[in-house]
Amino acid sequence: MKRSRVVASFALLAATLVAGPVAAQDASVAPSPESPPAFVCGDDTMDCAGPLTAGEHASVHFDRPFSFTATDGWTNVLDRYRAYQLSAAQAPDSEFIVWSHAAIPDQTPECEALRKPGVGTMTEDWLAFLADHPGLDVSEPVTVDLGGRPATSVEVTVKGSWTTMCPFNTDPFVLLVTDSEEPPTRNHGVWLGGRAYMGFVDVGEEAVIIWVDGADGQPFNDMVALAQPVIESIRFEDPVATE
Repeated sequence: MKRSRVVASFALLAATLVAGPVAAQDASVAPSPESPPAFVCGDDTMDCAGPLTAGEHASVHFDRPFSFTATDGWTNVLDRYRAYQLSAAQAPDSEFIVWSHAAIPDQTPECEALRKPGVGTMTEDWLAFLADHPGLDVSEPVTVDLGGRPATSVEVTVKGSWTTMCPFNTDPFVLLVTDSEEPPTRNHGVWLGGRAYMGFVDVGEEAVIIWVDGADGQPFNDMVALAQPVIESIRFEDPVATE
């Protein structure tokens, strides 16, 4: 580029000496188009994929790596070691989250993140916890194959008789998921009148949870139907063996 600019300068000078002053050149440069604003990931993270094209995708930072097929309208809003979240254009306030390091909570009057002692984190532990919970109606478990791994799902609804409140909620609330880290920080659940889909896939020594819920103005069944093709396409990698 430097050479061509030098040659052009000599050519212009020669033309000026022979033919007299050269008409002023238009030095204006068309403004470059503005770049679209960077996508803002959830939880103050930086490495989510943002809007996804229809087709094959995979988690990057989630520590139980998996791939899936996205249909139109999905956005990856979170991809960190223990949580991968998608958002649907048709239901932006609904949740579709894949969790690792998930643990069964022990609900206290303060509803702080607290793991229930003496219980495991495999699919059978989760199904027993949900079936015995006094505040839940739980659907019959359904088991399907996800790339060679059994995935068992239920839908949970808070019973009208459940009255336990949490300081952060104005309606009766059932805590359903915390985490296995110490101290726990995850605190997720369902309020009175709410419903959630919970899928469990044993990967290594824990069950990975697939969570889907509705949102205000978005029928729960519609959200589950929207997420179902993506859920059924999930394929987890084999965990890396450790000595």
